Formats: sequence, structure tokens, C-alpha cells
Amino acid sequence: MIEIKPTTRIAWWSEELRSLWEPRLERVRKTYNDAELATVICGMRRVFVYHIRSDAFEESYSLLRENNLVYFPTNKSGIYQGFSHRHLPVEPGKPYTLYGAAVKADDQEAGELFTQASSGFTDHEVIGELLGYPKCCIEFFNATWGKETIDPIYEAALNTSDVQDDDGILTVKCHPYCNNMLRYFGVRITPHLTCSLQCEETTKWGEEWIEIMRQLDDEATDWAIELLSMPMTWDCLKGIAIIDTPIFRGVTNSDGTLERKVVKSMGMDYGVSS
Repeated sequence: MIEIKPTTRIAWWSEELRSLWEPRLERVRKTYNDAELATVICGMRRVFVYHIRSDAFEESYSLLRENNLVYFPTNKSGIYQGFSHRHLPVEPGKPYTLYGAAVKADDQEAGELFTQASSGFTDHEVIGELLGYPKCCIEFFNATWGKETIDPIYEAALNTSDVQDDDGILTVKCHPYCNNMLRYFGVRITPHLTCSLQCEETTKWGEEWIEIMRQLDDEATDWAIELLSMPMTWDCLKGIAIIDTPIFRGVTNSDGTLERKVVKSMGMDYGVSS
């Protein structure tokens, strides 16, 4: 297996598309990140994963205090730019990131359970339940992540009904609520890795996420759905994934497989805004 350092890059197909979509991406990312917090505050789920930088404790904790949340740190990770599938080693004398559970003050049991499940042998089933993930997706994650893959886009596509397999190139219809192909760039609707690209339980849960996101920024929510509904290709080999969409090419670190994995999403009804 080849492991590439965390990285994300976007190359726009034209300057016009960059000018239009770059600021939109910023609002989409913010809306999703704010929804992560809002889903716990409104009681839709018990835990959201929160990261605190060691060199910005006061700023990070102010958000927790403002929302009457309690924090249960469980892991440390080295600070990195881009997207990582794992916690990175902390370098002596350098800032680091605390990873842990943010929970409502009246549900500290959730934080205690998250801490217990993160100690020693990680219990992904308990953690997934606390985070609200569908049971089918938790089971799929347990069966694949760290065993077959650290980035199971291909495996989820292979597990999707009506998938077409042309000598290892998978073509599939991907529901935007189940689309994780742009998560490296902060674009997603639901927070978990799905068991298929048409997971019914994720689609149902996604409706709740969309409702929350619309309350935060209705226009940015439309852009998120539009982006995740576009046809796109996820092409992975030797630790690098290239994701081509109608508006940009994205490059990121992914599976270190020596065997090429390709997923082509046919997309749903959409239109690139002008």
C-alpha cells in the first residue's frame, strides 16, 4: 500500500467557473459545518465530532460555551493541510489538534460513551450510533474500512443496485445525499461513509440534514445539492484520487491501491448555474 500525505487541490475548467463557484464552495462548506453543530443542538443526534487546535483553545472553546456544549477529547493528531483519512503523529513542540465529542450539557453520558468506545480497540458501532449513522452503513464501514480500503467509494459503488461493471470501471446512479466523492473539498450532505450510493436509510436521514441546512443558508444548500447531483468520475490509483466534475478537477490523497479503481456517477437532474 502507498500512503500519500494529506493534500487537496482544485483546478477549475475555466476562469468563469472559478469566479462563480469558488465563493459558492466557501458557503457550502460553512453551511455543512454549521449543520454538524446544529444537528446536535436540535437533538437530531447525540454527538458531533469537534476538532480543537492546541494553539487556538480559547476560540474553539468559546463556540462550545456559547452553545452549552461539553467536550470530551479522545485523540490527538498532527496538524495538516488538506484531507486525511487517519490521525497523524504529533510532532514534539509543534501545535496539534484534539479530536473528540461535543455533546449537550444535559447528555454528558454520550460523551462518556464516545470516550469509552474510542479507547483501546475502537468500537465503531457505538461511535456510529452516537453520531446518528444508519446501521447498514456502520456495518459496511466495519466490514471494509482499514481492511479492504481507507476510502470506500469504489466499494460503496460496487454495493449499489444496478451498478454496471465494465472491466473494473463502475458506472452507477448516485443520490446526492449518498455522494462522498467531494467530501475531500468540504462538499457533502450527510457526515458518514455510506454503504451504497443509493442507501435508502441515508436518503431518509439526508432529508433531515437538508432541512437543517436550509435554515442556515437555503441558497448554499441548493448549490450543495447541485454539485453532488452532477455527473462525475472518481479515479483512484497509487494513493491519489482524481475527481472530475463539470466545473473542476479535484485531486486528493486516497487508497494506496496498486489496482486502479474508477467510479462514474451518471448524476441526477441538474444544471450548472450561470
